[in-house]
Amino acid sequence: MWFDQTHELLGSSLRITFEHSNKKIAEGLLEKCWERIRHFHNKYSRFLNDNALSQINSQLNAWQKIDQETYKLIDLVQKLEKKYPLNFSLAVKTTLENMGYDQNYSFKPKKNVQPTFHPVIIKLKKPSMLFISDPIEFGGFGKGYALDLAAQILESHCKNLCLDFGGDLYAQGKNPKSEPWKIALESPFKLDEAIGTVIMNKQFLTASNTLKRRWKKGKMHHLIDVKNQKPADYWEGSYVMADSGITADLLATGLFCTSPEDLQANESAFADCHFMLVDKNGKLFQQNFQAELF
Repeated sequence: MWFDQTHELLGSSLRITFEHSNKKIAEGLLEKCWERIRHFHNKYSRFLNDNALSQINSQLNAWQKIDQETYKLIDLVQKLEKKYPLNFSLAVKTTLENMGYDQNYSFKPKKNVQPTFHPVIIKLKKPSMLFISDPIEFGGFGKGYALDLAAQILESHCKNLCLDFGGDLYAQGKNPKSEPWKIALESPFKLDEAIGTVIMNKQFLTASNTLKRRWKKGKMHHLIDVKNQKPADYWEGSYVMADSGITADLLATGLFCTSPEDLQANESAFADCHFMLVDKNGKLFQQNFQAELF
């Protein structure tokens, strides 16, 4: 039997599809997935008050104790940042809110607020201490981590499954037609159009573009160039395939926000990455990315 459920979480429509022979077990797996994703959302969403993230951000410029989940997440992000020299930072919360991407979704930039440029400090000290100089947020990898959470619950119980978390995906096995999962690559230029397809099996695919989160007549969006604290304007879209959702999501965000010159200067660091970038003219730049393009 095939099971298919969709919920609105993490600012997106999240869909879980899988095959299982036992209805009761399948319903339990679905409940466990949604419970774990809601826990992550409630704990770390910057759009909620009085959660773990808001508590962390209330203690700037001082060492504070954090739980092991938070420690492991930040530690993993820092390791990925060290491995891949990308224009990525956890400390974009203030910039996003100044631009109008705030708790009220006002999309009204604050007046007379200039970007501030200073070294951001984010340090960990074993076993459970964190120091931050600026507010942090987890939007740059959140849906990818949610994919990891759901995949970890389902992959050993279900031979055939697909997770579609607002265009970020994980798939394994075959679809309801007993065919490989062929996933459309959303066009970064127009909604409901595709630029190609990929075949997926036990892989994570994430993408970044600005089609669904633009405001102020398209001049503002949520993917921040941390070098100038403004919306990145190097690419129209990025696509990444990786062995984990958090890695794929962070890379998709970071690649979108990194200039062609910086990518070329650090080309060797990305030798093991599988990605595709689309520039403003529709030109494609591929690195180990296997896709059937239209």
